Amino acid sequence: MRLFALVALAACGSSGPSNTVTVTALAGVQPAGGATVVSHAIDGTKLDQTAADAVGVAHIGYEKDALVTVLFPGQISPLTPNIEIVTAPLTDGMTIVGPSDAGGPATIVGGLQLSPKNINADRFEVQLGCATLNVAQMPAVVDVGARCMGSDQNVDVLITAYLSAMPVGYSAGRVQMVDGMATFAPPKWTTNYTTLPVTINDTNISATWTLVVDGLPFTTLLGEVPVGLMVDRLIVDAELDSNLRTTTRWYSMLPASVTLDTTDFLDPITASLAAGYTWTAAALGDAVDLRATWHTQTQNLQWDAILPPDATTVGVPPVDLPPPPTAMFELRYVDGPGDGFPATEIHADSVVPPTADGQIRVTEAIGLR
Repeated sequence: MRLFALVALAACGSSGPSNTVTVTALAGVQPAGGATVVSHAIDGTKLDQTAADAVGVAHIGYEKDALVTVLFPGQISPLTPNIEIVTAPLTDGMTIVGPSDAGGPATIVGGLQLSPKNINADRFEVQLGCATLNVAQMPAVVDVGARCMGSDQNVDVLITAYLSAMPVGYSAGRVQMVDGMATFAPPKWTTNYTTLPVTINDTNISATWTLVVDGLPFTTLLGEVPVGLMVDRLIVDAELDSNLRTTTRWYSMLPASVTLDTTDFLDPITASLAAGYTWTAAALGDAVDLRATWHTQTQNLQWDAILPPDATTVGVPPVDLPPPPTAMFELRYVDGPGDGFPATEIHADSVVPPTADGQIRVTEAIGLR
């Protein structure tokens, strides 16, 4: 019931400072209409509270050195499975980007008839970019959601055939949706890929990649580009130290090759977070993110306090959802392709704005010192 009281208060607004600024809340690329927006001091003292309008815009009271906290999604109930809480320095005209609402029920826009040649296989993995499906036998018909359509009326498909858990062939292509139905009937299976050289210069580095096709993600083994898959962009994810140091690199087109070494990672840090949300500044990168995650019987919650890299403390935001003692805490330093703290655009997932070409590096320590 405490959560309902919070949402009701946000809808009514509250009296606060005479100076106001504008904050825009987005759920992915869509407005987070109804999102709770609270301005407060760094120690958590509330200054003002309101709700974002239908286009995600909120006018909130402001004082010098204030922070702002936004709750995602825009409409929260006791049945909301995932709640994201983002705290950052309050800047007039800033945008805070929370998780996309794309995890909701999919809108089915048609069907896809899969009619490949016969092959000795016991299961088939079908990637549509928006979803990965497991199909026992072919031919088959699968539902196509609106999110699988990308930017046009075409559907991109990657089918991999498996026998005893081993891949024995694949087919990839792009087909048009006409009157609610598309047909993918590849003339053959193949085991040959276009090879993109990937060099990893340290045995402790592990990496995966994502092939982006019309804005949608497809996965294959590192270095293997399926023939027939119309890849536009590439995302490479690499890690060191059991995922305590990570790098995500974006390419706006397929490169001639990919090389990774230890210089692509931030330096490691030691745990310095103490009770009361204070820590020793590492002064690395463009931002520091104090992240807390916890769970109830029905909900998953995450709080990200995203601050300049020289910050050493933050108070719990006054949104009636404090992390419990059992929460997992991470202190994360993030370095993006830009220069300095991204005061006008904060992202819950990447902290700094993602990039078409470049990389975001993260180093973190888990738990209290």
